[in-house]
Amino acid sequence: MMKTVILWAVIVAVCVKEIKTFERTFEFENAPSEQQDDLDQDIRQRGWWIWRSEASALKGLHVDNAKGNPVIQLKLCLKRQSRNQRTVSVSVENIRYSNDGPLDHLWIYLDTNFLANFTTAGDYEAGHGWNKFRDTGKLGPTLQVRRGQRKITIQVSTDKYGVEFDYIRFKFENVDPNQDVFCGSSIRFVPRRNWGQLVD
Repeated sequence: MMKTVILWAVIVAVCVKEIKTFERTFEFENAPSEQQDDLDQDIRQRGWWIWRSEASALKGLHVDNAKGNPVIQLKLCLKRQSRNQRTVSVSVENIRYSNDGPLDHLWIYLDTNFLANFTTAGDYEAGHGWNKFRDTGKLGPTLQVRRGQRKITIQVSTDKYGVEFDYIRFKFENVDPNQDVFCGSSIRFVPRRNWGQLVD
């Protein structure tokens, strides 16, 4: 009996030890899909992204409320690493952004679950503030969700100057580290009368 208990303890310890935690970063300039680039001539000509020498990939995503409040959506494809656990864990570890103007506001959802909100720092440097990137640090709790396709929705309310995003970094646990966790993205602009509604 004692040998059986020890054997099971060793098996459980090995399974737990094999479950890895890792981080992945999504560059916001990659958020618009190719279909959006083709269909939205006005945005394509103006440019979804803008060169910034201090951004991680030397460019960032600029959004403002000229067409409505921006909504950025990311699809996460999460495959379990261990079948011994029914769920996987997801957390937002950081959003890197810049701002030159009044405060902007963000609300983050995982599927329909509210995850966190954040208010950017205000900065008034006559355009020079855009190249000064800040880190939010971890936003919200770590959520346990089922495997499969999950959706991150970032709702943004800006002043007329907008806000710029460099990247968002996630931490995953019990997710297959060999799989590409980012499997789709898009940007929409929601009329202010519909603000606060999650969009598909």
